[in-house]
Amino acid sequence: MRALLPYLALYKRHKWMLSLGIVLAIVTLLASIGLLTLSGWFLSASAVAGVAGLYSFNYMLPAAGVRGAAITRTAGRYFERLVSHDATFRVLQHLRIYTFSKLLPLSPAGLARYRQGELLNRVVADVDTLDHLYLRVISPLVGAFVVIMVVTIGLSFLDFTLAFTLGGIMLLTLFLMPPLFYRAGKSTGQNLTHLRGQYRQQLTAWLQGQAELTIFGASDRYRTPVREYRNSVAGSATSSI
Repeated sequence: MRALLPYLALYKRHKWMLSLGIVLAIVTLLASIGLLTLSGWFLSASAVAGVAGLYSFNYMLPAAGVRGAAITRTAGRYFERLVSHDATFRVLQHLRIYTFSKLLPLSPAGLARYRQGELLNRVVADVDTLDHLYLRVISPLVGAFVVIMVVTIGLSFLDFTLAFTLGGIMLLTLFLMPPLFYRAGKSTGQNLTHLRGQYRQQLTAWLQGQAELTIFGASDRYRTPVREYRNSVAGSATSSI
C-alpha cells in the first residue's frame, strides 16, 4: 500500500469529482438496500393482510416508495459511473502527462538501459492499471464501510444486539476478505504483468525489425515467440478469472 501513496497524491487535483463519485455510489447502494427492504415488507404485509381478511390496505405509499427507490438506484448508478469514470480519466491524463514530462528530459544514454518496449509497457500498462485503484478499491471500500455503518445504526433502533452482531460480521468481512483475495491472486497478477511486459517487448522488437525480417524471409520465424507470449497472456488472464 505504501507504493501507492505517491499516486494517491494525484487524486488531490480531482478530489471533488472523486468524492462526488463515492457519494453517488453510497446513494446507489442505500437505494438498492431500501428497495429490497421495502419490497420485502410490502410483499409480507400484503400476504398478512390477505390472510387476516383486511379490506383496507394502503398499498399506494409503499408502491410509490418502491418506484422511487428503483428510480434513485438507476439514476444514481448512471451518474456514479459517469462522474467516477470521468474523474478517473482525468487522473490518468494527468499521470500520462507527468510521466512524459519526466521521460523527455532524459538523455539517450539514460534511456538505453531500458529494453525495447519496456518504456511502452510502463507508460501504457502500468498507467492503465491505476484506473482500478479508485474504481475497484477506494470507492467500493469506502462505500461499503459507510453503508455498513448506516445499516447498523438503522437496525439498532429495532434490535441493538442484532445490529451489533450483524455490523460486526459485515465489518469483519470487509476488512478480512480484500487481504485474503489479494494474497490469493498476487502471484497470478505478477505473472500476468510480467507476461504482458514480455509480450509488448517482443511485439515492439518484431515491428521495428519488420523491414529486415521481410528482406531475409525471417518474419514468420520471429513471429512465433510473439504468438506464444500472446497465448500465454490470454491463458493467464483466463485462469485468473
